[in-house]
Amino acid sequence: MSDTNKVNRLLDLVKRPQQAKRKPSNFALYWAWIFYNSVALLFDTIAAATVYGLVNNFLYAALTFAAGFLPLLMHEFLFTRAYASGMQKVLAVIGAGLSVITILSVGVLAGVVNVLGFTALSAKTLEIVLIVTLVLVSGAHGLIAAIYFYVDDGIKSKQVRAESVAYHERRIEDINRAKEILALAEQGAKDEDEIASQYGGMEILNEILGQLRGEAISAAPGVETQAAPAQSQAIKPIATNAIPHLLTNESEAAELQPVPLPQGFGGNGHHPNEIK
Repeated sequence: MSDTNKVNRLLDLVKRPQQAKRKPSNFALYWAWIFYNSVALLFDTIAAATVYGLVNNFLYAALTFAAGFLPLLMHEFLFTRAYASGMQKVLAVIGAGLSVITILSVGVLAGVVNVLGFTALSAKTLEIVLIVTLVLVSGAHGLIAAIYFYVDDGIKSKQVRAESVAYHERRIEDINRAKEILALAEQGAKDEDEIASQYGGMEILNEILGQLRGEAISAAPGVETQAAPAQSQAIKPIATNAIPHLLTNESEAAELQPVPLPQGFGGNGHHPNEIK
């Protein structure tokens, strides 16, 4: 071992050990968060007690928290949300600032009222101003929270996915209904072909279907209907000269021709001068 290495080694051994490096901590940040939220809660509690003393209504006192401390916590959590976009962070900061201003304003007003007191007229006016302010601020926080929700990318992607799934599910249902209708139509066409083959046409089936549906019954195409002759109409005799046309041969026609009588004979075949 060389002298230089030996000296360096001895120096390392005799040196005072260094303090271990501490891990970075966010304790101060968390302490600041706890401190200003505690102050906001204290101010809001005093303001709620003052509002309750003015209006003697617990619901309006609770509305003080809905316009101050509770939305402040909500906006803080929304700001630190991992999936928050830039626009959502801006909305969270606006909502938190509105909460702080409301808490300070109502808290200072409550302090002035508790120290100086108020007359009946000023109490009525103050009551109206406080209630209107708390209602408007609470509504503003609700609007900010709604905008934060609707502009969220995760919500929009889930909505698009749900719409896509619903569209395809509805399309599958329509296709299945179409299959059922096509199967029924195919079976109906097959049954019609069997009936037409068995009964020589579709006239009978059409007639029955018309009766079942209550439709007017009409003659099928290609079928001629003949009206029966009236009973009072007299039967006309067939002319003699028309008979040969109805016979099959000339010999039968010649046998049916009338035989001429000899001249001088009467209609009964006897001579008029012949003595019976």
